[in-house]
Amino acid sequence: MKYVRTKEGIFENEFIKIRVLKDGSATMEYKGKFYEPPLNVKQANTIEELCDAFVFEDTDKTKWVLKNCKTAKTLNNGALFGAIWTDKGLIYVAKMNDKGELELLWLNHNK
Repeated sequence: MKYVRTKEGIFENEFIKIRVLKDGSATMEYKGKFYEPPLNVKQANTIEELCDAFVFEDTDKTKWVLKNCKTAKTLNNGALFGAIWTDKGLIYVAKMNDKGELELLWLNHNK
C-alpha cells in the first residue's frame, strides 16, 4: 500500500515512522513532524481511494463538492481537490496536477 489515512490526513506510507514509547503510547513521525496515530488506519494504493469527497473550484471561485473523482475530472477551467472529513470539517489533502494525478498537499499544511 502506497498511502495511509489517519485522523490527521493522508500520508505517503514510505515516510511514516511509528514509535512506541515506554508508557505504551505511540507517536507517528511524518517528515519530521509528530502526530498521535488513531486506532483505525486505512491504506490504499491511490490517494483517490482514501478521499471522502472531491471539491471542484471553478475560475469564479464557486466550489462544487462531488463524491466521484471521475465526474470531477471531466470539469474544466478550475482546480480539483481531494478532501477528507475530520473533526475540523472537510479539509483538502490533495490537488490534481496537470497530468490528472492527485498530489498530497501536506507540505503546504505544515507551514
